[in-house]
Amino acid sequence: MRVLAVDAGERRIGFAVSTIGDISVPFTTREIRNENESVKAILQVVEEAEAEMVLIGLPLNMDGTHGEMADKSRRIGAKIEEMSGLPVRYWDERLSTVSAEKIMLEGDLSRKKRKKRIDQMSAQIFLQAFLDSGGAA
Repeated sequence: MRVLAVDAGERRIGFAVSTIGDISVPFTTREIRNENESVKAILQVVEEAEAEMVLIGLPLNMDGTHGEMADKSRRIGAKIEEMSGLPVRYWDERLSTVSAEKIMLEGDLSRKKRKKRIDQMSAQIFLQAFLDSGGAA
């Protein structure tokens, strides 16, 4: 099953996809300004990636509670599920951006390249955790 992971932020959305053998790879990043643009961008990437399932990163607070961004992610997910007809799942994405930043710093990427790729890499990290857990089975 081809899974599209979505790391939705305030200004950018990072995407990663699963490949044969349950490996996650970065896919693309889209600039957005609001929730409606987020939904539109995700639906476009669903088609481009030929996704069969959408995995949305759920930015929980460090104590595990839902905040404003987690609520926004759930609203977006509900719209994606309704409009695409695809199953939508959620994954705790806490610390995925921190992990992505650390990996890119170790890879000596410039600040400009890190900014451009951080959301994709974050999506890739939590997608791989989801795949490793057997979530797509």
